[in-house]
Amino acid sequence: MFKKLLIRKLKLINAPHLKVYKGFGNLDHCTILGHALLRSAPTREKFKNGVFSNTLSLLKTFMIKTMPDAPIEVEWQGKVYKTRSQHDGFFTLTLPNEPKLERGVYEAKITLKTAARETLSAATGNIHIPSVNQYTFISDIDDTFLISHSASIFKRLKLLLTRNAHSRQPFEGVVKHYNALQAAHTNEDNPNPFFYVSSSEWNLYDFITTFIKKNQLPDGVCLLNQIQTLSKVLKSGQKNHASKFARIVRILEAYPTQRFVLLGDDSQHDPYIYESLAKNFPQLIHCVYIRCVGREKKKEVMEALDQISGREIPVCYFEHSIDALQHSFEIGLIDKKK
Repeated sequence: MFKKLLIRKLKLINAPHLKVYKGFGNLDHCTILGHALLRSAPTREKFKNGVFSNTLSLLKTFMIKTMPDAPIEVEWQGKVYKTRSQHDGFFTLTLPNEPKLERGVYEAKITLKTAARETLSAATGNIHIPSVNQYTFISDIDDTFLISHSASIFKRLKLLLTRNAHSRQPFEGVVKHYNALQAAHTNEDNPNPFFYVSSSEWNLYDFITTFIKKNQLPDGVCLLNQIQTLSKVLKSGQKNHASKFARIVRILEAYPTQRFVLLGDDSQHDPYIYESLAKNFPQLIHCVYIRCVGREKKKEVMEALDQISGREIPVCYFEHSIDALQHSFEIGLIDKKK
């Protein structure tokens, strides 16, 4: 009884439902992804600056209950495809485009079913297909464009518990740099695609997308870390960095004709992940940007970046976004007219 009362008091969604994320694809195939959930927090609409309000909002995002092995059906281009959610409720499905699709945004209908194939919940997923031969930008989130103090669990938790998507801050100059990259060598009708790949959990998806929209950063596809329950909130964003490499590889393999620019920071593992990507996909990596978030540049990070530049891939290890922007001008990545 108390549990039901608490769930109702916190205004949690307490019924089978789908959380579908922005998908991506190329001319030949697309990827759809989401979670099957039994309980989750609704998307936050009011943003108060009080510590209690922000702490409660964060805790609610981790008061989640997933649906493992749930039947999922996807209606795509007139055909129905079936899959099942994983042990943590996550599902992902790569589907053929028949016929092939041009650049644009497309919709797929996703349905959560019972064992008897009765409909429990339905949602629409957007699939983004960029033009071929564009620049594509893959960016980390925490301490790359969002001030997060990832190297210190206590400082990170203080921000998470006391601030929200409207009161958190981006680094000075990062919005100007990212918007210039989105417009690099293209036009307003065909912006360069952005992917945001982070060790932050899927629990924080709404927070991240709200922050991106609030600060007018480029809209993009998010690929985040495994969803976590309330007992793991203190370890948010602190593990599973190895899967980040696999998520980025998935993007690279989806767009073999694109020129990729990687953006990250030196607070965790980005330099070493990007070094490995440059080693395995040197023909696809056009440039690497690493923000220095400590008091001084780190010797081991500089050694990793030297390995990247040794493959004739431009590297920028910078403290301020204005320096990264200037580097983009110098190598011709951004037209100075932008």
